[in-house]
Amino acid sequence: MTCERQNLTKLLGGSEQSVDLVESGSFADKAAPSTETIRIVTYNVHGPLTEDVETVFSVIESDVQLRKAQVWALQEVRTSRDRNFARYVAERLGMNYAHAIARPRGDGWEGLSFLSRLPISDVERIALPHLDTGDRLRIGFFATITAGDRMIRMCNVHLPIRMKHEKRTEQLRLILDHFERDQISNHQIIIGDFNTINGGLRRLYHTVLEDSGFQTPFDGNAKTYQKYFFLRFKLDWIYLRGLEVLAHGIERRIKASDHRPVWVDVR
Repeated sequence: MTCERQNLTKLLGGSEQSVDLVESGSFADKAAPSTETIRIVTYNVHGPLTEDVETVFSVIESDVQLRKAQVWALQEVRTSRDRNFARYVAERLGMNYAHAIARPRGDGWEGLSFLSRLPISDVERIALPHLDTGDRLRIGFFATITAGDRMIRMCNVHLPIRMKHEKRTEQLRLILDHFERDQISNHQIIIGDFNTINGGLRRLYHTVLEDSGFQTPFDGNAKTYQKYFFLRFKLDWIYLRGLEVLAHGIERRIKASDHRPVWVDVR
């Protein structure tokens, strides 16, 4: 297990406590066999999922589509002094993992995670410019997934709900610039909860990312969030550059979270 400890503190119970901003490790017995097709899933586990980990196990292991996945990108993952959710799930499932804290939440922390049957490396957390409402920091969480001689560079995000378009664009530009600077792989994915609550935000993200060569197989009619009264939104996206999409889907019958798992098969 490796950790990155930075000067991030929070007042808990009257005492100041430091935390590991980034943690990664492996519980895999051996490297997963190389495969031509890689299934990648994004899933916002908001709500009781991060408390009821048995539900996560059942989602990952019992669903016919999701149990084929080699890589998971998770958002709204909660950790506390007593338990790192990503580490616990990875240990239970015999997987590799990486987790990054974004900000305090309740008596613990909230962040982004990767779970993978394939090796994870080059893990990096970057703070995105501009705070969301309530002074909430947003981050980009980068990791490289290796399958045989192929490397896929991924950025996991949970973007803000309320923010001016100009500031959102600056956040995306920083992520795009980071891909260009690190030069790790030309196979790249931006994945996660984009909080595209209206058509204007969808068009903004599409324009910025498509101008940089990223494409998505999903359209705005493919709803992934369905628990806000009668309103339904397409919040969760997977954008790809330098990869071929063979299949994609949304697992609408999975209702453990208020989001639905979204997946792609790539090569």
